[in-house]
Amino acid sequence: MGEDMISGGFSTKGEPPIQIRGFSLAKATLLAGSVITLASFWEFFGQKGGSGLGSLGFIYGVPILLIGVALQYAELEPCPVRTTSEADRMFDAKATETIKKIKEDVTRHRYGDDAHLDTTVESLGLWPNPEKEPPQLQYIQQGVSPDGELEFMMVWKSETTPFRMWCDVNRVLKFDRYFGPGVWAQTVKVDGPNRLVGIKLTTGERKAPPVDPLADVTEQEIKATKPIVEVDGKAIVADTEAPYTLFYFPEDPFSRKVMEFMEANSIDQSTVALKNIMESDKPYRNQLMALGGSTQVPALQTSPDSVMYGSGDIISHLQDNLVKAPTTKEAEAPKEKVEAQEV
Repeated sequence: MGEDMISGGFSTKGEPPIQIRGFSLAKATLLAGSVITLASFWEFFGQKGGSGLGSLGFIYGVPILLIGVALQYAELEPCPVRTTSEADRMFDAKATETIKKIKEDVTRHRYGDDAHLDTTVESLGLWPNPEKEPPQLQYIQQGVSPDGELEFMMVWKSETTPFRMWCDVNRVLKFDRYFGPGVWAQTVKVDGPNRLVGIKLTTGERKAPPVDPLADVTEQEIKATKPIVEVDGKAIVADTEAPYTLFYFPEDPFSRKVMEFMEANSIDQSTVALKNIMESDKPYRNQLMALGGSTQVPALQTSPDSVMYGSGDIISHLQDNLVKAPTTKEAEAPKEKVEAQEV
């Protein structure tokens, strides 16, 4: 791996030998540089050339000021902590070394990092595209579980990483190993519209396997997702105005492949309705789950009770059924031309 690790796999990549806490080094450097530079101006112009200290002030003051500007640009503010007195007592009593290290790391000013815990989300596969902005840690929330254990939740704003990647069951088990021992993890959708997602660590041992929240569609949820009807005891998506419906989400390359084919062949939403399953205010994900028992995309609804998956199969189906086939006259034209040449 090539990185120093503490118990539980928390990355300490880029850890400084000395930590400065309680104030901003960037602001202190900016202040010092500004004072020295302004004092140099005053000494030089106010004293008509001064005693030579003004030039020394320029030599040192301006570089210090520029260093302060650079530090200010690269500075990450300490992450806020939401807690209660009871949660603080529980933290002191039960926090693991990894949890203590995380809190210590994110509640101080940092310089030169893309985001708090950027190496952590990268190691966990939650920052798949380094060219895009990583998930941004918003705050830490401490609490006490009903079993009397410490709950420590890290809440990110995840603009580019979909929730289904955070809540993947295998990845949640990876959270257990990464942040353990002594804790178990779960993914929490904190605020769907604002794309806030949390990893909650609870001290103690996991008592049940993780559950995929996207696969847990209750009967009440199914009834609430219209248009859905029941056929032969199975909840299905009812007919819509368009004969086909494509379930997709924009970040998926296979979904984009199907949509590019549709655009190239002038297939619009009057023929294939588009439903982005990542729209939190729409029931599209539950509709797809009720229809096919999976939230895999791309998925093409071809009838009220059937759906097909896979970009290749979907494109082939659209090609065979929607892309304009040559008319009889167009098909016979090349043949007539060949016959004319032979004569």
